Amino acid sequence: TKLNPLVLHARLQTIESKIRHGTATKDEDSVVISLQILLYGDLEFENETLTVPHPRLHENRVQLRTLCDFDSTLQHPRLATTMKKLYKRLITRNSFSDEIIQVTQLKTHRYTKNNSNNIPHKECMLQALNSGQQKKTLFMGMLDWQPDNTDYFDFIYYMSEAFQRVQKLYEGGANIIGICGKPRHSEVEPIGAQDEITNIIPLIAHIRNEMIEIPISVETCSADVAAAALDAGADIICDTTGGLADPAMLPLVAKRRCPYVIVHSQDDMYSLSDTDSHCEHSSDIVCKTRRELAERIRAALDHGVARWNIIIDPGVGYARDSVQDFEMLRRFSQFTAKNISLLSTAKTSSYVDLVRQLKRPAKKDFITENLATSLANYPVLFGSSRRSFIDNVTENWTDNHSICGTAAAITAAIQGGASIVQVHDISEMSDVVCVSDYIYRSQH
Repeated sequence: TKLNPLVLHARLQTIESKIRHGTATKDEDSVVISLQILLYGDLEFENETLTVPHPRLHENRVQLRTLCDFDSTLQHPRLATTMKKLYKRLITRNSFSDEIIQVTQLKTHRYTKNNSNNIPHKECMLQALNSGQQKKTLFMGMLDWQPDNTDYFDFIYYMSEAFQRVQKLYEGGANIIGICGKPRHSEVEPIGAQDEITNIIPLIAHIRNEMIEIPISVETCSADVAAAALDAGADIICDTTGGLADPAMLPLVAKRRCPYVIVHSQDDMYSLSDTDSHCEHSSDIVCKTRRELAERIRAALDHGVARWNIIIDPGVGYARDSVQDFEMLRRFSQFTAKNISLLSTAKTSSYVDLVRQLKRPAKKDFITENLATSLANYPVLFGSSRRSFIDNVTENWTDNHSICGTAAAITAAIQGGASIVQVHDISEMSDVVCVSDYIYRSQH
């Protein structure tokens, strides 16, 4: 800002006052909004109305955690200590747990049919949580929607069928509806942006016209499709190229301030630089995926996409072969770890050697990484539903696919910290996720 601290403080108080007076609340003691100046560069300033840095900043867990989320290396001008160290010192001293919840604000223009006062529904807030904070895994109910006939009456029939499937996902407990208007298989000829728009926009508009209040995610790598979808009522953009396919995607997402899923795929677009120069284990699929995801996250941040709007999908199911897919699933928790290591794989010649090896602490070879940005604490989306790598193991290539195989994969992903899971068969997967949450999240 170009405003000096006193003018900025007065401006913030005016905004705060207008919002408070313009918001009706039953609880008179509730705080609708609080706008404060925590830091102003390296300035140290104090008078009767304003103190900079904020006098209690080093004692406020929420403020410190928020600043760490922006930049943990920020220095407190008066204490000459980074926000990261202040926060760590505070939570260690007071035994605080890290309870700050990342909440992604969605559009608030949708209302329920029975709500005559037009009060925004609570589902306009999507909790985009990381595994350390989350108690329940979110469902993204998927609808792959490509009408195969452009005849008007056939299209109306297909639209009715698609809407019934959306209702089934919604009533089955989906937290998000995921819509994909393009072929998801590499062997199918891709379609253009206009065809994608023709496929999905009428469906999104129909969902909103029926007042179904649920976040809608659209899978596309075209900025034109993303813009049309957001205009029609979608909330989330899921990009399988992380902005590489269309240079206009990242500026659009930043401008619209919508949640953005960066999906990693083993596409040639992701291999623009020499892997060996970035990672000592260039052949390791997890190391490679972390590096390339970090590059796309860095690009999104540099274009102005808010950190709390970014969700990552490591792309299990998009790898070049099933072996890599299962290796990624096996090590799912490493995708958002601060540092990763490869466990020693020394061979054992006997049962006695095996017992001895299990009793000894595992030797770890830490991977030296040069990531463009940290991957820690980003919410992770897992989308293995109806993926061929599961069918290749179960040898079930029918239209029903392997529901039990998908259930096993989802359980492993939740154990590894997945925040959101994509599912087609929501009624079958709801119990799987419920029990998995009870096992792996109950301690939170």
